[in-house]
Amino acid sequence: GDNVETGIGALIMPGIKIGCNSWIGSGTIVNEDVPSESIYFGTQSYTLKRKKTDAN
Repeated sequence: GDNVETGIGALIMPGIKIGCNSWIGSGTIVNEDVPSESIYFGTQSYTLKRKKTDAN
């Protein structure tokens, strides 16, 4: 997706889709699709928090 930030050493497995405006933490192994507006972190990745955006 657009506006995605990844930390150093993050590993995104083949075929995985990362939603817009999401963050992937350093060293995170992403083995499932990441929804938009999410923050993923850790070696066993999971949604840490859903980000909120202004709906202007």
